Amino acid sequence: MDSSVPHLRVVSLSGTIVYDAPRPRGLAELSLVVAANMDANSAELVFCRGEAILECIEDAGEEITVVRDRVMALCAEFIMHASADQLPEHLRPAQEHKRLLLVAVRCWGRALKHASSALRADRDIVLAAVARTGCALQYASSELRADRDVVLAAVARDGHALQYASPELRANRDVVLAAVAKTGLALRYAAFEMRADRDVVLAAVVRNGHALRYASPELRVDRDVKLAFVVRIACRHAATILQNN
Repeated sequence: MDSSVPHLRVVSLSGTIVYDAPRPRGLAELSLVVAANMDANSAELVFCRGEAILECIEDAGEEITVVRDRVMALCAEFIMHASADQLPEHLRPAQEHKRLLLVAVRCWGRALKHASSALRADRDIVLAAVARTGCALQYASSELRADRDVVLAAVARDGHALQYASPELRANRDVVLAAVAKTGLALRYAAFEMRADRDVVLAAVVRNGHALRYASPELRVDRDVKLAFVVRIACRHAATILQNN
């Protein structure tokens, strides 16, 4: 075998080898091979691995899929359906496919909701998802919603992700400070003791004056906190005037 020719291996989910040879000359040739080696009525997903990247196929990290005699960009289709409540039946096996899910959540973090339970507990997958969409944290396993590094990554992207963290982390000062520094109104999701923490409340109010409403009763009348609120609202008002002139 000429080692200079890229190799392509196509294996069905059931383990049947559909293609294991040098790269075909094009999509039509590969489709013919697949059609000849699979049941014409089969809708089984087939994952292709190898160095061969056909120019006519959108590749998903060396993973493409074949359904019957049709080669599709599985990852693109998966992402297209990711906002739906349920995936089409032919895409459901992809919920178990880590490589594909990793590509999908990097494009759209909320695709995590369609991952299998095992993959929603996979740290690599969840970190990639929350780095893209902080609130994808809601689809992570309970163990990872209690993982400090995962939650910090989520709130760094979107402070509102704090609402999906474990109760322990919603009472963690470093996590809450990171959340309100990104999104002042995330103070509403913090544990009561954090909403009574002067530094936390100041950080939230400096970011968004309206966060004051979520502070403890004592801090809502604190002199420095009220001053920070007034300064923030004044700056916002001044910015609006400047934009309109």
